[in-house]
Amino acid sequence: MVESKQRKSVFLKEATRAASVRGSVTTARLEDLAAETPAPSFDAASLRAVRLTADLGLALTRILKNQAALVYFDSSESALQEVQGFRPPETHEFKELQGFRLSIFRKL
Repeated sequence: MVESKQRKSVFLKEATRAASVRGSVTTARLEDLAAETPAPSFDAASLRAVRLTADLGLALTRILKNQAALVYFDSSESALQEVQGFRPPETHEFKELQGFRLSIFRKL
């Protein structure tokens, strides 16, 4: 997992350890991590409450393997943008969480 805020990163590291989840947590901005990653090495990414900008899309294409999933949770009231390098998303609306949606993009 990648988290830019130190406090949240510490929480995620502890939660991962306590739940015996295999994985790691890196404290960094995604764009910075992408600049340092020599080849696509991640199978999936999830984003919540961030705007899908061209720069963010580029960073995601640099770190995600082909056919990797980008899971995006946002407000269904906002216009869903296409992300360059990804197929149009499968979108799921939540009955229990009105006003929110989950979109799954697949890297080309």
